[in-house]
Amino acid sequence: MLLMVKRFTQNKGFTVIELLIVLGFLSVIMLGIFNLFSFVYQTYEQVREESLLLQEANVALIMLGRDIQNAVPTGNQLHGVTVKENGQPVSKGDEIEITLRQSLGQSDEEFQPIQVCYFIDRHKNKLIRQVSNPSGENRIQEMVTVHPTGNDAPFELVGKTVIITLAVGLESRPPKVVQSEFAVRNTRIGGNELND
Repeated sequence: MLLMVKRFTQNKGFTVIELLIVLGFLSVIMLGIFNLFSFVYQTYEQVREESLLLQEANVALIMLGRDIQNAVPTGNQLHGVTVKENGQPVSKGDEIEITLRQSLGQSDEEFQPIQVCYFIDRHKNKLIRQVSNPSGENRIQEMVTVHPTGNDAPFELVGKTVIITLAVGLESRPPKVVQSEFAVRNTRIGGNELND
């Protein structure tokens, strides 16, 4: 019977220590892959958020530009566009008032003026568009999220040109500055309205 018992001189398979070492290496590799995917996803989300904010800013600037270009002077206004700071007319300020025509439907000659005001709501960090017509009805529209800093005086009137500089973005990141210039088409010279 002693002849039948064979001694194993070679071990086949892995020891527990070898398995634990391999599992440790695999865990480190998997953790690295997970961190890479997490970093790529976070970067994608940041770029997507900034892209959406810039798109909102572009839409707001297009609308603001259309309003400025269609402004009409009324009363003693020269351009139909007034930049204000604390309610007082200035050349560079935090609010812009634009006078537009609202047709009464019968002819091009019959219209009523409406006031469109753009300003920064500091509590919501939003550019606001407020439309007021003579009947006292106000419509308020939030346009774009602006950065808490960098929007001290976003509107500047230089001659017939309005320069708009907005710092858009979330508070947690540096602002993206967008700037546009728009010319007022309708001006009043010597009491007569001229269209450019």
